[in-house]
Amino acid sequence: MGASSSNPSKAGCTHRNVVVSVDGAPVTSQALQWALGNYKYGDVLHLVSVSCPQAGPYPMEIPENDFGAPSRAAIEEWRKSSHEAELETAKILHAHRQEALRRGVPAGSVRAVELQPLGGASGVGESIVRYAHENGAGMVVLGSRNLGGMKSLIMQMIGLGSVSEYTLRHCQVPVVIVKNGADSSHEVPTDTTIRSKDQNSKGA
Repeated sequence: MGASSSNPSKAGCTHRNVVVSVDGAPVTSQALQWALGNYKYGDVLHLVSVSCPQAGPYPMEIPENDFGAPSRAAIEEWRKSSHEAELETAKILHAHRQEALRRGVPAGSVRAVELQPLGGASGVGESIVRYAHENGAGMVVLGSRNLGGMKSLIMQMIGLGSVSEYTLRHCQVPVVIVKNGADSSHEVPTDTTIRSKDQNSKGA
């Protein structure tokens, strides 16, 4: 039942926490549309966006006066870039939350959360999996950019890998992956993998 459906009955509805990973890529908007198309009364949508840290030579808390003028300028530029990245993440989350509200999801049932990557810029998938676990998620929805074989191999070689692949391997709840370029309706073609906790623990 889509979020835009008229006044679904409260009787017998089961509360679900649905985690939807969003960023600035069009495919994550398609993932949100899938989640909205399959929204059920009582669901709580957790819109999460992982803000990757801007690479910099020094920790943010180091005072500028501990360095020379060139270093102070570099630190200031780095802090500025990091702040801009945070603002962009907040903007993305706000836009996706507004779309959920526009589609009829109650305001109290939409949460927008900025996450920090665990283990650095390559920890996006880990952050999503941990958030899902800590917040009792019943489902995780995310988009896949459909990287080609060579691009995917290169990403794995440098330690980044695929966020969707990591989530599939480590998440304890059903995972829905919306492919890049799919129709944005609630019947978009998806790869859906459902794994129980026991299956994951065995590496299924």
